[in-house]
Amino acid sequence: MGGRWMFWHQLLEHCERGDLIEIDRTTYYHWCVYIGQGDVVHLTGLEDNTKPDSKPSLSSSASSASVLGETALVRRQHLREVARNDRCRVNNKWDAKHEPLEPDEIVAMAVSCVGQEMRYDVVGRNCEHFVTASRYGRSGGFSDQANNAVAAVGGVTGGLIIGFLLSMFFGRR
Repeated sequence: MGGRWMFWHQLLEHCERGDLIEIDRTTYYHWCVYIGQGDVVHLTGLEDNTKPDSKPSLSSSASSASVLGETALVRRQHLREVARNDRCRVNNKWDAKHEPLEPDEIVAMAVSCVGQEMRYDVVGRNCEHFVTASRYGRSGGFSDQANNAVAAVGGVTGGLIIGFLLSMFFGRR
């Protein structure tokens, strides 16, 4: 699994080019690719939330756009601008299942997308999909966060349907 949670300035001592960085935003996790010299590449909202005194908002991680399946932007920023006061960690958890590309290839893939607008949605094309596609060279990437959200919604929906059917069945007797 991922490394120890810490703040951005501590994390930089442990990062290697091509590492995936997971940032704890409390209600979700934002992901970026470490490219060296303190910089990361990530999929983010179109609004510019890079002012040092601004607090990260949903749009700084593309979440506001993602609910509507809109557009996000690939940005290169310093980790301090992206993580702010949130805890973060190196998390290359998929390395056991997927062979990562060489660090130079990962960085080149991520950097080649900087400035591009991309379609974004929470389930099929989020920041985690972007970083895993960069690290593993897999078209579309993958996201445990999205899979877990879909499973949770499916479980709730299934439970509601079963409850409804049981009430219909037992209510008619």
